[in-house]
Amino acid sequence: MMASQIPWERMVQVLMQCGSVHDAHSFSVNAIEQIRTLIPFDQGRVYFFNDNAEIYDEFLLGVDKRVTRVYHEYYANVEGGLYNAAKRAWNFHGKYPPVHNSGSR
Repeated sequence: MMASQIPWERMVQVLMQCGSVHDAHSFSVNAIEQIRTLIPFDQGRVYFFNDNAEIYDEFLLGVDKRVTRVYHEYYANVEGGLYNAAKRAWNFHGKYPPVHNSGSR
């Protein structure tokens, strides 16, 4: 893509929109919706974990909730939990401080 074809104005709008949201949950949902306007994609997922690395909420775009449930149930136990989202979140949690909203979910 040539520099003249890059949608700079739309990119600035997306950044301004995302930057106006100040809590982690709303920011994450807004960001994935805004990114989709720049880079079309079929499916998107955002998982929200509590301090115990348990999924307490999810935002799905173009993903069947039933398929997501089956995915988590299956991958939670494959290869000793290697692909377990909660286990991976817990490992991540140990390296980086959690982000907390003013209104805990």
